[in-house]
Amino acid sequence: MSFTASHLHHGNKISCTAAYQKQDGSPDVTAETSLTPDISYSPKNITVSVSPSGPVPENSNVSLTCSSNANPAVRNYTWYRADGERETFIGTGTSLKIQVFRDRRSFFCNAENEIGVGRSSSIQIDVQYSPKNITVSVSPSGPVPENSNVTLTCSSNANPAVRNYTWYRADGDQETLIGTGASLNIQVFRDRRTFFCNAENEIGVERSNLTQLEIHC
Repeated sequence: MSFTASHLHHGNKISCTAAYQKQDGSPDVTAETSLTPDISYSPKNITVSVSPSGPVPENSNVSLTCSSNANPAVRNYTWYRADGERETFIGTGTSLKIQVFRDRRSFFCNAENEIGVGRSSSIQIDVQYSPKNITVSVSPSGPVPENSNVTLTCSSNANPAVRNYTWYRADGDQETLIGTGASLNIQVFRDRRTFFCNAENEIGVERSNLTQLEIHC
């Protein structure tokens, strides 16, 4: 029998048995031989594990560990951060300790031995952070007549998602709560035209810049 050896055969017992059937009807005589092949192959089944597992706060430290199956053993692990199509080298070794950010959370490792190099899939860490980039949009946009109605919409980037939006009117140094929700319909007046929103999730609360409406009297 001939076959193409692969890493799946490494360390597995392969045996051959020969049987001789006697003419006199007595029990057959058998002989067996076996071997355990030592197959050399480049790293396979490369995986990355993260500790602690699960969601982690932004700016916290995590440990990445690269594991693989190879013969001979892996002699070099290298780590990369994936920023879109850009791949940035960040370190070497079986394990690597890093600080994570909301825009820097995707990583992979390469494993190398004397036969070749293999690459893990990218792992994306669930980085949690308070609301960022909070903006207010107004509909209709542009100047509006006094006493007319407009819709204010608050948008943000957050993980986990925003659970509460609150709206305020800014009257000089005084800030007055006027409503909740991602969108708010209000009537505008020439002396009540400056607004902002707060966005809150489980991590924290952040505030938008002031939005001042242009009102025609």
